[in-house]
Amino acid sequence: MSKHTAGKWFLNTNLTQILNEDGHTIANVSPMGARTAEDRDANARILHAAPELLEALKDAIETAEFEKHPFRPWHKKAKDVIARIQGGE
Repeated sequence: MSKHTAGKWFLNTNLTQILNEDGHTIANVSPMGARTAEDRDANARILHAAPELLEALKDAIETAEFEKHPFRPWHKKAKDVIARIQGGE
């Protein structure tokens, strides 16, 4: 299983870098992949939120399975996304 950088992630003030708690760069957000500055900023915000989104998704799956509702339409898609994030296909 692949792991991401643990701990809280931070977004620098000009929305171009995702940093770990020690201030080291996890990712650079390039303007080259975005059509507009607004797109680049949105890309930076979603990357910044990635660890929290992953945890929320895992919690939703766990809750659905605990409540015996694992067959909701989003369930398989969510499990597939988590597998890809963790290095699977």
